[in-house]
Amino acid sequence: MKWLTPLTAEEIISDTEQNAMGIRFSNFENTHNLKKNFSVLTQFYLKLGSYDKTSQTSIYIKNVGLRNEIIQEILLHFESCRIVLEGEVPVEVIISDPKMDSLSELNEISINPVIQSLFFNEIYKEADFIPSNPYFVRKEYIDEYKDSEFDYVYNFLKKTTINGQVFINLPNTIKLNDSSTNQIFIRYLTFKDEQLYLWVDGYNNVSMVQF
Repeated sequence: MKWLTPLTAEEIISDTEQNAMGIRFSNFENTHNLKKNFSVLTQFYLKLGSYDKTSQTSIYIKNVGLRNEIIQEILLHFESCRIVLEGEVPVEVIISDPKMDSLSELNEISINPVIQSLFFNEIYKEADFIPSNPYFVRKEYIDEYKDSEFDYVYNFLKKTTINGQVFINLPNTIKLNDSSTNQIFIRYLTFKDEQLYLWVDGYNNVSMVQF
C-alpha cells in the first residue's frame, strides 16, 4: 500500500521516563456534588472504555489540573476513578468501568463521525498478543476531513499526555487495506497532525493509532 511507509518503533517513540517523587493514589470523590455533563469528550472516553471493560485509561493532567470539565465530562461517567498525586498535586487520573446509565445515554445519541470511525465495532474479541509494527500515513494519498467538534477532543488529548504523543488502542476488528484511506479518523488525523502512525499486526489489524 503506497500510502503507508513502514517504520520501526525506535524511530517514532520518544522517551517518556518520569522522575516522580512521593507518588500516591487516591479514589476520586465528588466532594462538590458536581453534575454530569455529556459532551463529545464523554463520547470518546465511553467508547474507548466500553469495547474492553477490563482495561484502564490513563489521563495525564499535570499540565491542565483536575478541572471541573474533566470531572463532569469524564470522571463522573465511570465507576472506577483513581487519582495519582505527586505530593498533594493531582498529576494523572485512571478510569475504568463505564457507568451503565452513561452507556445507555450514549446509545441514544448521534455519535461524532471521527469517534464512530475509530470505534465502529464495539464487540471486543479476546486474542493472543500479536506484535505490531508502525506505519507512517502519507497525506498526499488521503482526502482531508475536517471536524470542528472533534477538535475539542484532539486538543484535550494533546494537552493530557506526558510528551505530546497520543496513543489510542483500538478494537482488533479494523482491517487495513487500500480502502482504509476512506476511514474518517485517518482522513481527519492525517491533516490535523503532522505525523500519524498506524500500528498494524501480522493479520493486518490496526491495533493502535499514534499521533
